Amino acid sequence: MLHNMHTLKEFSLAKNGLTGHIPPFLFNDTQSLIVISLRNNSLSGAIPLALGALPLLEALYLGTNYLSGTVPLTIYNMSRLRLVDLIDNNLTGSIPNNQSFSLPQLRFLFLYENNFVGQHANT
Repeated sequence: MLHNMHTLKEFSLAKNGLTGHIPPFLFNDTQSLIVISLRNNSLSGAIPLALGALPLLEALYLGTNYLSGTVPLTIYNMSRLRLVDLIDNNLTGSIPNNQSFSLPQLRFLFLYENNFVGQHANT
């Protein structure tokens, strides 16, 4: 969908009333993306696996949609990701433990108002 956008740095369609699924191939030709913002829409379905393959991504805003299913494990292992906003969706599953969670640059992680399960550390 975003063909020949190899140098695109930021992609934002926040607050546009978008509906439907995020196409799994949408970000295939966007390896330079640093920011993706699709928050505050009415998007549904799963988070595409391709998002976890963007090597330069630093900020992922998908909050306040109707996304469902589990978060792709690749998102929990992105070396440059600093901010993850998944608030207010219908996401399920467990959040990986520290042994399988590798986000060395992470500063902000927003996961509330979903349906995650499991335990978390109190420290």
